Amino acid sequence: MTASHANSGFLRSRRRKRGPRRRNLTWLYVAGSLVLLYAMLLGDSGLFRILQTQQDVQALDDRLQWVDAQQVRLEARLDELRQPRSFMLEKVAREEYGMIRPGDRVIHVIDQTDRPMSGPPLPPRLSQSTP
Repeated sequence: MTASHANSGFLRSRRRKRGPRRRNLTWLYVAGSLVLLYAMLLGDSGLFRILQTQQDVQALDDRLQWVDAQQVRLEARLDELRQPRSFMLEKVAREEYGMIRPGDRVIHVIDQTDRPMSGPPLPPRLSQSTP
């Protein structure tokens, strides 16, 4: 037997001995990689959770900007209402709350376009009373 034949038999026998052990090690690497991949994508600190949190933060930032703008608008209106020579307080009381001063007369204007019509409109001559 030559040296090459002896070495090839030796290598084959070593491969057979390493085969199941190496296969188990490969499966261990695959399982470990899958666990890490799951943790990176779907875990509590995973990629999907981070993206969702970023969207939530953006939505809250938008809401905060809207609330800040509302606060500025309401503070400006409050300043107008607190000025002593301003008629803004009376205007708000009359228009929004329907308040009147003693002795005032209230005149309600009815818009004809809002009211449903019961029939065709009368011509101008017939709508006036004739003597």
